[in-house]
Amino acid sequence: MYNDKKKQRFIDQVNDDERSNIERLFDKVEVMEMSYQKDLSECDLEELSAVFHHLAPESPERSMKNKEQVEAYIDWSIAQGYKAATTNPFHPYGEEWCNQFVTSS
Repeated sequence: MYNDKKKQRFIDQVNDDERSNIERLFDKVEVMEMSYQKDLSECDLEELSAVFHHLAPESPERSMKNKEQVEAYIDWSIAQGYKAATTNPFHPYGEEWCNQFVTSS
């Protein structure tokens, strides 16, 4: 995991049902974070879009779940003071935005 200590602090506060999904998500996006040389929470919307294309969700539900998990991580990063910006680039976007990343239906 890229920036593993920070991500582990986030994972530790997530409910047990979500932990393995979030760990898997963080493992999958690590290659993108390495190429950007920045944590997922510091990515702009264009970089996050590339990350979501990389994740290649197979259903609208999975794409939306990915968005919710990354959005929660960014919100947590802001609240903890890890992220300089105080706004989450995901807040204005919903299901329609997420659907563009779905690889099959």
